[in-house]
Amino acid sequence: DRIEVASLDGSKRRVLINSGLVNPRAIITDCFNGNLYWADWNREAPKIETSYMDGS
Repeated sequence: DRIEVASLDGSKRRVLINSGLVNPRAIITDCFNGNLYWADWNREAPKIETSYMDGS
């Protein structure tokens, strides 16, 4: 699985997160601070993770 971003028309698509994901859900953007949050519903190790909106 991976987390991607794109323009509303589907252009400028790119992968932000492509490793360490099992079952990502509930993606939230914090545009004010430039953060991205998501829950990974991995049965063995569920977690909430964060990154900057550029994927770093």
